[in-house]
Amino acid sequence: MVGGGIPTAVGIALALQMHRSPQILLSYFGDGASNEGEFHESLNMASIWKLPVVFICDNNQYGMSMNVSRSMNVEHISTRAASYNIPAKRWMATTCWQFMRPC
Repeated sequence: MVGGGIPTAVGIALALQMHRSPQILLSYFGDGASNEGEFHESLNMASIWKLPVVFICDNNQYGMSMNVSRSMNVEHISTRAASYNIPAKRWMATTCWQFMRPC
């Protein structure tokens, strides 16, 4: 199910917050999921409740066999986060590794 893990991630992040855990949940999904209602509902809840979750969208240009340019009218999917007052960063797959640091 496209985007089915996003609401689950929000639920787990809520549990982390309720247990006062220092952990942060990472939710990884494809670009097609950002067209689902679950995506928008989940980002809205995460923003309102200030949940410890990071949403990572892998834009491979094809969601459900359709090019992203035919299924959404935004240049960068990351701009959708602004609708929920969530800060967003955009990285190209070829350059994202330069931001990672060893533990």
